[in-house]
Amino acid sequence: MAALEINQAGGVNIGGKTYYVGLKAENTYEGDANLDTSKGKDAATKMLSQYDPQAIIGGYRTEALTVYIEDVMNAKVPFICTGSAEDRFCKNVYDDYTKYKYFFRCMPLNSSTLGGQLAAYLGYLKSYLWGAHSINFTEVAFIHENLDWVNASIDRLQVALPALLGMNIVDRIGFPQNEPSSSFPA
Repeated sequence: MAALEINQAGGVNIGGKTYYVGLKAENTYEGDANLDTSKGKDAATKMLSQYDPQAIIGGYRTEALTVYIEDVMNAKVPFICTGSAEDRFCKNVYDDYTKYKYFFRCMPLNSSTLGGQLAAYLGYLKSYLWGAHSINFTEVAFIHENLDWVNASIDRLQVALPALLGMNIVDRIGFPQNEPSSSFPA
């Protein structure tokens, strides 16, 4: 809608030259339960080779983004990440700024921050349950999607929870994204 409004208003004037906003979309199929990362790679290749983009917005899922982000960085096209929470993509900018300076995360919070928020919530919950009901829980089990960013968060929590809150993770059940809920253990 914004592109339409900008173009109908006469475009954008930069240095005396008028530019119009063009949008192209390619489906990376990152939302599919049975992820085929080759589709994301193909979409990124098509975007880069056929449309000569000034910027790309996407990166919904870590497993797919991993496969095509190098192509985008090698093409030196600004990439605005809108979904993958895995820390390593932003860490790449820190570790090799020359190559990865085109990577920007506009959302969501990274997996470290999300894990930290979960630890803070568990600390609050533990304190509340003790203070209000004299319930002291020290064992936690995680049932989660078996995705890279979730696994990274839980890996960190397995270290942090015992040290910070005296809690132990007694079970960790990762299920594939395409797993029906009826197959969860009772």
